[in-house]
Amino acid sequence: MSPRSLRNLLLCRGAHLLLLLAVMVGMGKSQAQEQIYGSGDFILNHGAVISDTGTLIGGTITTRGSIEELISITEWGTLIPVSNDQLPHSINASAVNGTVTKSPDRAIYDFDTPVILTATPDAGYVFEKWTLKDGNTAPKSLNSIQFVRADLRRSTIFLKAVFHYEMVAHFVPMTRIISVSAVDLSWDQQAVGETSGGTFKITNTGNAPLTVAGINYPAGFSGSWEGTIAPGSAKEITVNFAPNVSGTFSGNITVNSDATAGAFTLPVTAVAQPAYSVTATSSFGALKTTPDTRTFWQGSIVTLKATPVAGYVFMNWTEDQKILSTGANFDLEITREHHVWADYLPVSRTLKVKISRSSALSKEGATYRGTISVKNTGTVPVFLSELRFQGKGTGRILVNGRWTGWIKPGSTFSVKISFTPSWLKFHRLRVLAIAKNLTSPVEWAELRR
Repeated sequence: MSPRSLRNLLLCRGAHLLLLLAVMVGMGKSQAQEQIYGSGDFILNHGAVISDTGTLIGGTITTRGSIEELISITEWGTLIPVSNDQLPHSINASAVNGTVTKSPDRAIYDFDTPVILTATPDAGYVFEKWTLKDGNTAPKSLNSIQFVRADLRRSTIFLKAVFHYEMVAHFVPMTRIISVSAVDLSWDQQAVGETSGGTFKITNTGNAPLTVAGINYPAGFSGSWEGTIAPGSAKEITVNFAPNVSGTFSGNITVNSDATAGAFTLPVTAVAQPAYSVTATSSFGALKTTPDTRTFWQGSIVTLKATPVAGYVFMNWTEDQKILSTGANFDLEITREHHVWADYLPVSRTLKVKISRSSALSKEGATYRGTISVKNTGTVPVFLSELRFQGKGTGRILVNGRWTGWIKPGSTFSVKISFTPSWLKFHRLRVLAIAKNLTSPVEWAELRR
């Protein structure tokens, strides 16, 4: 045999040896997997991957553990193994504190037969979830397994007979846990006879519907609601405070329900006191109150402000024909319902002169003594410019006092005089007051012998 032929023979036998070694290694790995499957565990390294929402993701994953561990992968569902073996399968279910019905109800189902499982709780219990019963094992031929998503939080689930299922329906004791809460249910001040509102919540944190039969309120408070609150839900309630007398109101709002636990009362407080309205009327000016409202607490102080229109002046505030104040800005203490008037007068400047005497002429050389009074009978101040004298007879006039100055409305400007005639005859003394912008002229005032 030539060297070349010998080399080819050795290469061919070497290839056969490598192939035989690979087969032996593969057999050893298969036996190791059989031991894992026989112990109830499995390795998944091929097949479809399904998301929590049931969407096919694809790809290759490696998962090791029991089927019960696989159930915890999703928050409210599970990945149910589905076989493609085309063989009949059983679907069974068990429960404590409740019952399970199958539709159709059979011991064995043909492959891919749809089956509906419905869990019904006993009295005093509610359905919680489904789980796979301990002892289920996965098929050994993992490459033929698919995984689909099932909602195990619903009392009714849909399965297909593509695998042997041992399902367990779990029930828990029925609870209706009530709580009542509010951000603020207190009234610092409330006017007697008025109504204001607030809100509070009734919450059901149990696992069964909560039935509210009615709500009791302390004196001064009111509200109304009856109904059902679903588990995990809340109902907002309106409460009104409408006092008919003054005083402090307090107590508990009590919710009547079929709750199995929880707090069902809520404290509420309020203070009521009298409040009165203030109205003001005027024909020739504007009115304003401070504070800028029309209802005030008893004992509070309200400032009234009067502003006349052009051509008028403020005169006084009156109520029930009594003068309250002559000031345009007036502080009124609230003791009852008030209706006040702002009185205005047209603008006027008028003076009135009057002469009074304290002694009479009795002989030659005697002296008249008296007073000249100038009164402002108008509505605005007047500036007196001068006094003018006019008379008949012989004598001197001596004046003591001011001749000029401002005279307020209603005020009097007075000047003392002395008149000494040289002989006793007929005498007449007239006085005239002179001022600017008078509405009407001043008449002469006379002093006769």
